[in-house]
Amino acid sequence: MKKAYCLAVAVMCLTAVRFPARAVEPQGGSGAGAPMHPQEMPQMAAQASPQQEITGNVLDIDSRTGLLTLASADGALKLHFPPPSLSSVKKGDQITVQFAYTKGRAGGERAYDAPKGLGEHRMTGTVTGVDHAKGWVQLQTDAGLLALPFPPRTVRDLKSGDQITIDLAFSKGGKA
Repeated sequence: MKKAYCLAVAVMCLTAVRFPARAVEPQGGSGAGAPMHPQEMPQMAAQASPQQEITGNVLDIDSRTGLLTLASADGALKLHFPPPSLSSVKKGDQITVQFAYTKGRAGGERAYDAPKGLGEHRMTGTVTGVDHAKGWVQLQTDAGLLALPFPPRTVRDLKSGDQITIDLAFSKGGKA
């Protein structure tokens, strides 16, 4: 009996180490404590797009809404950040943005693991257009329309109407 008990405890310990539990922050909008449907379950980071880091100059900024246009070598990105985080940013400033997406609504984990930056936040929206050849994705969010470039291979499965969650952050100046 003692051997069976020790064996059971060892199996449970190994299982806990091999398959640790993940805490997930509940999402707003569906009611606190409401059960998540399988399609709303968080995506694992392995299913997220690779983190993108792009440096450019601010072309346009609306500090009231948080919408920002960034001129980069890849083209003009349309981004959003919480308005208070943009208080020291003005047209012509150089900033570096980091972003990545997961398909669907993400849970408490980020789509990428990067140092915390200014304006760090998460947005969920609906894909309104995808340029599969160039990797550009247009996303309609509550804040407005975003336009973000990704490596073309990472957006090959995206289509108009898909829900994706974007994690965004920025830092002032060049690459961190």
